[in-house]
Amino acid sequence: MNKLNCLFQYLKKEKIIIDQNEFDYQLQSHSDYPSLLSISDTLSFFKINNLATRIENEDLEYLPNNFMGLIKEGNQDTFLAFLERKENGFQYFKDGKSNLVSNKMFEKMFQNIVLLAENEENETPTKKSNNFVIYTLIFLGIIYLFSIFANGFSLLAFIFVCFATIGFYLSLEAIYYELGIQTKFSEAVCTITTNSDCDAVINAKKSRFLEKFSFSGASITFFTSQILALLLFSISKQLTDFYNITTIILFFSIPVTFFSFYQQIIVAKKWCPICLAIICIIYAEIVSLLVYNNFSFAINTISIAYFLLVLVGSHIASVFVKSIIKQNLDFKSTISENNRFKRKYSLFKMVLLSSDKVNEKIIISSNILLGNPEAKLKITVVSSPFCGHCKEMHKIIDEILELHKDKICFDLHFNFDGSKSDEKSKRVHQKLVQIYFSEGQDVFMKALHNWFENKEENKLLLNLTSKITDLRINEILYEQFSWNQENKITYTPAIIINNYLFPKEYDRNDLIYFINDLEDDADFC
Repeated sequence: MNKLNCLFQYLKKEKIIIDQNEFDYQLQSHSDYPSLLSISDTLSFFKINNLATRIENEDLEYLPNNFMGLIKEGNQDTFLAFLERKENGFQYFKDGKSNLVSNKMFEKMFQNIVLLAENEENETPTKKSNNFVIYTLIFLGIIYLFSIFANGFSLLAFIFVCFATIGFYLSLEAIYYELGIQTKFSEAVCTITTNSDCDAVINAKKSRFLEKFSFSGASITFFTSQILALLLFSISKQLTDFYNITTIILFFSIPVTFFSFYQQIIVAKKWCPICLAIICIIYAEIVSLLVYNNFSFAINTISIAYFLLVLVGSHIASVFVKSIIKQNLDFKSTISENNRFKRKYSLFKMVLLSSDKVNEKIIISSNILLGNPEAKLKITVVSSPFCGHCKEMHKIIDEILELHKDKICFDLHFNFDGSKSDEKSKRVHQKLVQIYFSEGQDVFMKALHNWFENKEENKLLLNLTSKITDLRINEILYEQFSWNQENKITYTPAIIINNYLFPKEYDRNDLIYFINDLEDDADFC
């Protein structure tokens, strides 16, 4: 791992995130390890665009500021270093120490071989758990309520907090429905009666002068501004102005509710329960203000300006968020269309047949077969219990066998090199082979699954009634490794279908979508 520190430094500088332990394992599995070719091939295996090439000294100026290069210090051996271009030379790292040399000195040390890597994938933010979101909302809600009632509890303020929050939630549901997103709430409410149809109302055709008007958009702006203005006016101790301004706005909103009734009764001839609930909230707020507040037109001009600022800000924010949601939906739709195209079997077969082919004449005397040994469709998988990606591959195998156990047979090869592996690796591989030939594929798959989950060697190495000798186990492992080496399979997991390597253009998860077609295709069975 220490020899790779310079490479990981370089990848980090290029903002390329990689599992270092997994990279080290795959690199050491390469037949040409520790050559530059093995590093380049391993980067490609991790789908990182890279280039290992020769470059002359006069072309150094065209290289990026950060790169990997082969250099030599005096009479010492050549080594791969992470290089950074500086104003007065080049800096490289060796044994944890940085060294700065002049341009002329570097040209003498440079062995004219470079390795470049490129990060093409945009980093996606880590998705927070639902619990974190819930706890955050609860925390913010507590702070919000504390800020409002810090100067004393008010029944009217509490009523408005409840109504505005419910109105905001209903408005959000209306926007979701407008954008074609159905939630459990809308599915339950919008079909509550035979006369209910939210889609017919929310997305109904409007007259030309109201084409751009959205009841859901107006309502979420309205309730968002209420929530924010209530907080602002509570802190500034001007709640009376808030109630008076809100009363005026609510009375102006009554014609909008009439328009909604018109849309439902005359245009759509259907009721929208979400829209009706929002209208009920508006009327409930009007009644609450008439009962608990003494209305007055004596409103501070600054309070009006503050309220209008909150209203405009809420509208801009709601339009922006709505556009983001719509863009996200369009992006997901594009991905779905691409996946549909990618999962066409004719395209998959064409790409598969253009992949590298293994030597079908090499035969293994004893196979580890998972699924139906008599199945027409047989797929070879080269795996290792110490490979991180193999854990996911075996989950895919389990999923495929659960759906198509009678249609498919997986021929499992371990990539175990007895001459280079340590004692732990040797014991684990031997015991897994012993479990298969002594207890059968079900017990074997369970043992392999438990190993990937827990990596507990003691549990795996329980005594079994062996039906196979240690010598035969070693012979099987040697045959499998020789088969892998003969076919230049140095990475795990590797998938071979009808002697063709699984295409790099596809994810291993895509295999499940082609099982039926492969089983029906005479070329592969």
